[in-house]
Amino acid sequence: MDSVTFWLNSAGAKAISPELTTALASQLSKTERGSKKYVKIVNRICEGNLKLLYATTKNYSDRRGFPWGTGLSLDLLQAGYFGLRVAAEQYDLSRGTRFSTCAVPWIRQRVGRYLLSKEALVYVPENVAREVYHRRYSGGKPSGKKQAPKSEEIYNAAKQVMERFLSIDARFDDTKCLADILEAPQNCNDFEHFNKTVEKVKSIMAEAKLDPKVQKFLLEYSRIGNLAKAARKAGVNASLSSKIYHKAIQQCQDVV
Repeated sequence: MDSVTFWLNSAGAKAISPELTTALASQLSKTERGSKKYVKIVNRICEGNLKLLYATTKNYSDRRGFPWGTGLSLDLLQAGYFGLRVAAEQYDLSRGTRFSTCAVPWIRQRVGRYLLSKEALVYVPENVAREVYHRRYSGGKPSGKKQAPKSEEIYNAAKQVMERFLSIDARFDDTKCLADILEAPQNCNDFEHFNKTVEKVKSIMAEAKLDPKVQKFLLEYSRIGNLAKAARKAGVNASLSSKIYHKAIQQCQDVV
């Protein structure tokens, strides 16, 4: 039994009905915030709605094209759980909505925020990372475990990380990048061409009348390859960084 299946079996064992969720939420609203009883009720609401967490997270994962049942799936479930807890505390019975209506957006937000923070990283499977650690401190000898990756697999994983570099053609999802709005270069000095390319990109952004903060955000993202970090450095709202990125690239494409 894999870890995701074990998680699902545990989630199903503690499920509660929407009616009981509503009753607990009503009791929560009359309990002192931060007290032991308050925390206990929040925990019960969350434990009873883990199926909702699973359905929302899997739907989000499928839309992004991630394989389900991997270590990433557990990471997404864990990130989504924090959103479920926020929803349990924020749920307002007076609005007349179901708990799921409140919880789904919160779960999606936390899962999306987690993926945003990991977007520019190269994912190395956990078993590969463990094997590399073992070989590092055992003179390069394999651990001998059945699931231990072969030397070739470790080499390919390390090579992928070492060969990855960030530049003006750093991409986000399957969308176009800054370099896609430029013509292919002729034979020229690479460094000189890069400087000219940056200047041309700046002129295109200016022609597209992008906000100075957005221009800085695009250049920072091209430099470091992480939307959240680029947004913070440029003074842009990190939670809207993906939307701002797509809109800015489209504006640049419209003027080319």
